[in-house]
Amino acid sequence: MRIYLDENILNKLLVALLAKAGHQVLRSRDVGMAGKSDAENLLYALQKNDVLLTRNHDHFEDLHYLVIGSGGHHSGIMTVRSERDRSKDMKASAIVAAIGKLESARARRDQLHILNQWRKLCRFQPVLRMRRQVAFHPVRCSNCFGKEFDSLN
Repeated sequence: MRIYLDENILNKLLVALLAKAGHQVLRSRDVGMAGKSDAENLLYALQKNDVLLTRNHDHFEDLHYLVIGSGGHHSGIMTVRSERDRSKDMKASAIVAAIGKLESARARRDQLHILNQWRKLCRFQPVLRMRRQVAFHPVRCSNCFGKEFDSLN
């Protein structure tokens, strides 16, 4: 996946881990976009067909709705939200893992994804409920959402 990093998420470790996971990574400062507005950064990502990664959820959520509401398209926006307890903020490795889960679900184009939601329970984890095993997952993942298996067989 081609990922364009907004300047508020620039982190050398994150860049290295994304590249190691096979992603093409562009940083805003490497393409002369440092200090530009959020709208200009999104426009750059749109023109290059890159998925944008940012920690600035609120501004890019508004821009997402503006693009979609006007009939436009984008390759996807991934945001990382800050937690109330800073010790629980997503680290670089968790961001890369969440992107991998999102990518396996094949859900990106024209969507705004909060990566914090993709770090939880994305592997098939059966839960026994009323004589049936149900794969429970808070996010609709193509690998595990809604699969049922009869535990009596």
